[in-house]
Amino acid sequence: MLISANALSRWRTDIIGLRQWTGFENRWLHLVRQHPVALDSAGFVAASRYNGFPWDVDDYLDLAASAPWL
Repeated sequence: MLISANALSRWRTDIIGLRQWTGFENRWLHLVRQHPVALDSAGFVAASRYNGFPWDVDDYLDLAASAPWL
């Protein structure tokens, strides 16, 4: 299975209605230990939807280190 990093994104809507990225959701990452799962960088989605990544490199590296991805 391939999971996009963007699928794990958490968002909130600010006071004027704009979506703000708040981090990666990690409550289900324990399932990665039970199934073969690869992590995708979400590069296409980030480029086409957000004009760049809403997270920084350290956020992505923390996500990559948080589970035993393929």
